[in-house]
Amino acid sequence: MIPAPVARAIVEVLNAAGGTLGTGFVVADQLVLTAKHVVADPLALATKHGVGGNARLRVRFCVDAAPVDADLAEPLPAAADWALLKVAAVPPAIRPLPLGTIGSIGGEVAWYSLGYARIRNGLRGGFHGVVRSVAAELELYCTELDGLTHHDARGLSGGPCIVDGVAIGLITDVLRSYDTGAVIAGQVHAIPLEQIRPASCALPDVGARPLPWELVFESLLEDLKTAALRIAASEARLANPVEGGKLPQQIARRMINQGVTVTAEVIRQLGAKLDRAACDQVMDAAETLWVDGTAADSLAAVVEAGVVGALATELDWSARHHLSRAYACNNLGAVPWTCVVVDADHDEPFSDAVLERAFVELAAAYGAGTDRAAVKRRVAAEPRATVFVVGAPRGDVIVRLRDEFPGLVIVFLSRARPSATAVPGVELIASPPTEADEASALTRNHDARARVRRQP
Repeated sequence: MIPAPVARAIVEVLNAAGGTLGTGFVVADQLVLTAKHVVADPLALATKHGVGGNARLRVRFCVDAAPVDADLAEPLPAAADWALLKVAAVPPAIRPLPLGTIGSIGGEVAWYSLGYARIRNGLRGGFHGVVRSVAAELELYCTELDGLTHHDARGLSGGPCIVDGVAIGLITDVLRSYDTGAVIAGQVHAIPLEQIRPASCALPDVGARPLPWELVFESLLEDLKTAALRIAASEARLANPVEGGKLPQQIARRMINQGVTVTAEVIRQLGAKLDRAACDQVMDAAETLWVDGTAADSLAAVVEAGVVGALATELDWSARHHLSRAYACNNLGAVPWTCVVVDADHDEPFSDAVLERAFVELAAAYGAGTDRAAVKRRVAAEPRATVFVVGAPRGDVIVRLRDEFPGLVIVFLSRARPSATAVPGVELIASPPTEADEASALTRNHDARARVRRQP
């Protein structure tokens, strides 16, 4: 899980002509960390042809489409695969990415990243998996790269390996077959950040940003005694927990990082020591963590652009969780999107039924009662307000909704393949979960809740 303030710090590294070289992330005021091999060849080529100064490299921030010039902050290290770049200024909305150590990281702990790999056609996209081993080099399993090639992964180098909302490593390469270029077993390599020691400065200790639902999880644990916290830390897969006032926060962040299954095990092991209502609240939050990051990225892009999208699911809870995950990972603003699910039961004429139901759901979301004019004013004031329409994309529905709510974001939810629709202007939300994915998630969440309810 990558909270939006952390995601903002991840940048695209470009050559002078604007071509994507790789990924980087802001680590201090004016400083961007990336992999040495991302920039070494372009810099050498520029030097060979007599090109100097900041024209050799560029950096593009996620909040600004215009790239800015960059240069080396210090000479490239002789052996290690990292490089520190300096830019004239970082946009005010972006703060340095919080940096951590690998001390509490063990095997099979979830990690995340964002990057500009070729698998995304050079666009920003999410990557995730589990940490396989922690040593001089981090070995990571990456779900998105399993079964693909080194060519597909190019551009991810220089991105951060994020665990519990902080960067613990710098992604450098993949384990590949030199005969076929295939990524072997989805394995990605990263340098632990504590091994990176610039000569000209020390990487600052930036405080970790709150994770989504962090206070909800932490409040469940803060009154527990030391013995109970030790049990929770063990179930949360903390390798070397440091006892003290920050341990509840550390456990909470790891529960969020690991998702609903580990959260359920922590609650079950602690048994009667926890408040039942608080347990239910935490489980409700944990169930939103399963949603595929790629679908969340694409949904966020649709909402940000204010266009019409289609997602291959018709479950209300799934739609809401996609939006929650998209907001947590990608939203650059300070206020969550208002979203409603409109299931018109396929009454005919369907467009009339959808419009009527949309007014009802939006009025409830905004507390506007039956005043339709007030509902329209509230939607107009929030350009990212989103309505999920249960059903295949239909042009007449789009027209009716847009006539009443010109700025409303419309996302259709359907089992049908959205790419097969003939409705123009509807964007497929990439990598939607299949019916089997949703069934698996429902089963997993149901089983997790059942384990909690059977707690001693």
